[in-house]
Amino acid sequence: MFKRNDKNNFRSEKCRDKYRNSELRYERSCGAIVFREINEELRVLLVQHSASHWSFPKGHVENGESDCETAIREVKEETGIDIEISSDFSRASTYSPYPGARKTVIFFIGDYLGGSLRPQLEEVQRVAWLKPADSMKYLVFDRDREIFKDALREIGYTAASD
Repeated sequence: MFKRNDKNNFRSEKCRDKYRNSELRYERSCGAIVFREINEELRVLLVQHSASHWSFPKGHVENGESDCETAIREVKEETGIDIEISSDFSRASTYSPYPGARKTVIFFIGDYLGGSLRPQLEEVQRVAWLKPADSMKYLVFDRDREIFKDALREIGYTAASD
């Protein structure tokens, strides 16, 4: 029969207590799924974050900023693109980026107004306008794919036209 070592039991209880007694840190970010037509084909703006995964541009809400203002600012900072938020579409993704933290990201649909792709190299490795079907292949997180599908439905896009 396996006998539990009291010393190891103490360590695991101490570890559990450390997380149980610490406050959960809440973070909030906003971003946008930006669409535009290029050569009469729908494209979506994706960024490759420094952690190497592809997603939509997003970032932390600053003091006094609305969620929409955050999304517009973050898209501009990370990609060089100007957008507007012109619909009521918004979807949330909540996850734990690291132990003791809970992060909620709110995504809007952004309409392209202008600008040239220019990645913010401190946070983003690459930016690209991709076809919807190609974008789906690059998105790693299930919730990103679900939100993207909702956004495509919201704008009336069907896969048959891709």
